[in-house]
Amino acid sequence: MLALAKSCLRVRLTPFSTHFSSLATCTMASLRLEPGSFLSTKTEFIADGRNLSEYDALIVVGEKGVGDQRALPRFQSVNTAIRNITEVDSAADKCPVVIRLPDGNDLGVKRLVYAPTGPLNRDYDDARRYEEAAFEGVKRAIAAGARNPFVYIDVDEKLNSCPVYGQAELVSVLGAMRALYVPLEIRETEGKKATKADRIAFHMGNTNRMAGPNVEKLAHALEAGRIVTRDIGGSDPERMASPRVAEYVKETFSGVKEIKIEYITDQKKLDKEFPLLGAVNRAASVIDRHHANVMILEYVGEGEITENVFLVGKGITYDTGGADVKAGGVMAGMHRDKCGAAAVAGFFQGTLSILKPKGIRVVGSMSMVRNSIGENCYVADEIITSRAGVRVRVGNTDAEGRMVMADLLCYMKERIIKENIHKNSQIYTIATLTGHAVLAMGPQYSAVLDNGPARLAGASRTLFDLGGRIAEPVELSSIRREDYEFHKGKSEYEDVLQCNNLPSSRTPRGHQSPAAFMILAAGLDKHGIDSQAPIPYTHIDIAGSSGPFPGVPTGTPLLALAMRHILPHLF
Repeated sequence: MLALAKSCLRVRLTPFSTHFSSLATCTMASLRLEPGSFLSTKTEFIADGRNLSEYDALIVVGEKGVGDQRALPRFQSVNTAIRNITEVDSAADKCPVVIRLPDGNDLGVKRLVYAPTGPLNRDYDDARRYEEAAFEGVKRAIAAGARNPFVYIDVDEKLNSCPVYGQAELVSVLGAMRALYVPLEIRETEGKKATKADRIAFHMGNTNRMAGPNVEKLAHALEAGRIVTRDIGGSDPERMASPRVAEYVKETFSGVKEIKIEYITDQKKLDKEFPLLGAVNRAASVIDRHHANVMILEYVGEGEITENVFLVGKGITYDTGGADVKAGGVMAGMHRDKCGAAAVAGFFQGTLSILKPKGIRVVGSMSMVRNSIGENCYVADEIITSRAGVRVRVGNTDAEGRMVMADLLCYMKERIIKENIHKNSQIYTIATLTGHAVLAMGPQYSAVLDNGPARLAGASRTLFDLGGRIAEPVELSSIRREDYEFHKGKSEYEDVLQCNNLPSSRTPRGHQSPAAFMILAAGLDKHGIDSQAPIPYTHIDIAGSSGPFPGVPTGTPLLALAMRHILPHLF
């Protein structure tokens, strides 16, 4: 059983409250969301000016303390305390500080944590200032002994009207929630005791948000999805071996009638339906607890379907490199090579099963495979015919990620063509694919690359804009003719070369060319801008942005994808 503590999310609005089940039916209410929310800490959103004596820490997230005139003069003692500390400590504007408020203050709380965002008006400032300030502020409060923190998020009205900071409150709440995450293995060991706080409250001053998809419900849903992503992506290679990922997914979506899941484990079927993936699985297939599992998830929203989204996630439960073994101490951390598939599961849990957007269909695949070493492993020089009928020569067994996604990419392509829905469809591959992406873009950013139809539709550019607003930035990259030429077969034996025999970090265009390989191996090159049925496809390399090791996965690119495809269906 999963140690997924139940919780309730409540909104308290003055002067009275009534219970309701749909956010759209009332503007002043107390909200209890469905159980199984994955949030182990009770979470409250408050819009009134209650006494804070029931909380043991006040966390102020903002550029210069409390600037909202509606909150003054009640919070004047807070500003005075912040001003006093910043006058004598120049570092107080750069990192969270703990301050004791005077006894008998109007707020009724003694412990103040000032979590400064720092400047917000420079060329390079973005919404991450709020996310990181809230995250660090909650961490500091917990370190100071707080179990019931109250978070006040100060967003200047001018900033609220700026696209960069238009989601500052939501971003801050998500940052605070991120600080409360407890890894799955610890939750399973310690049960209900595995919490960093008993409850957390957020001050929400603008009650008008209650009329639509508000900060409260969005934060709950998105964080629930990120918890699933972190659980699968961050857990060790035995706890999240392929069969146990399937168990986790079954438990997570148990009773969720809107989501259908198909599980494919038979090796003969894998070899027939997904031959490139089947080859990677050969070594692990002889060990039951490591055997591959392909999961295909589908959500169909109510009403007329106006958009179809297809997600292909790389789920390498552990990457030894295979026959081209990762030598020299570079294998550690390779249990995190499943964060792409983890993000697919998280997207279905948070944005779909909780928010239930209308008018959209989402199909996702999780290729859960272990790239093992053994007498049955696939090797370089093999020629394997892909699902699309393309003869692929293996160049390096450590380029297994593209192998386990290419046939699923072909599967998604086939569904689009069969149903004739290419005009309102978008395919994504999501993967911790290349070290080259980390070198080229840095450890904080996903690399996004479009094929021709997606580029004409502005797919990557839209993710660039929306990702920046939700504190999940991406960097734009391109698939060029050189990438296709690099993967063309070098002899009459093969149609396509899978990879060279160098690491991506030592290969020119090392993060761009794998996207070209997947397009070729999946037969998607037949559906470019010169086709009568062009299919938009975007590859997202999250090798850097998925999070540090050692450390906790970030859950990317769930937020950016939700902003792009889910929020428009909630208004």
